Amino acid sequence: MPKKPRAAKPNEKGNIVKVHPDRGGTSEDKPLFSFYLLQSSFNIKACSKDEKAQLANRIHLLSGLPWKNLKTSPRHGAGYEKISRDSIKVAIPQEITEDVKHFIAFRCFGKAPMIGYRQEQTFHAIWLDPKFAVYDH
Repeated sequence: MPKKPRAAKPNEKGNIVKVHPDRGGTSEDKPLFSFYLLQSSFNIKACSKDEKAQLANRIHLLSGLPWKNLKTSPRHGAGYEKISRDSIKVAIPQEITEDVKHFIAFRCFGKAPMIGYRQEQTFHAIWLDPKFAVYDH
């Protein structure tokens, strides 16, 4: 049974509390996907109809596999690759705190990556990168 999401609490400036890195979840969990932090310059609006369909199919495939399988699968298959924070060439959203040291990239259509990070069971997508501009490949 999936864990209930924690309620967001405002900080002293009235903003939502900053996002934190993986503090739990197990390798047996299957990923949940969040597009809440998807950046406007790298979002689904820029995708073709075919790319959107491929992305939906990829998410469906990935959400059926436990994290342990995703970790050991090839990065151009159902797996992912780790990307260090200092390899990111675009602005990192301010909601993502410095304690997030690395990101992960799943291939979402063709070899184009969907980049984000894992927090417990959830993969938070931040960038869809069909032009390969977010990090050096």
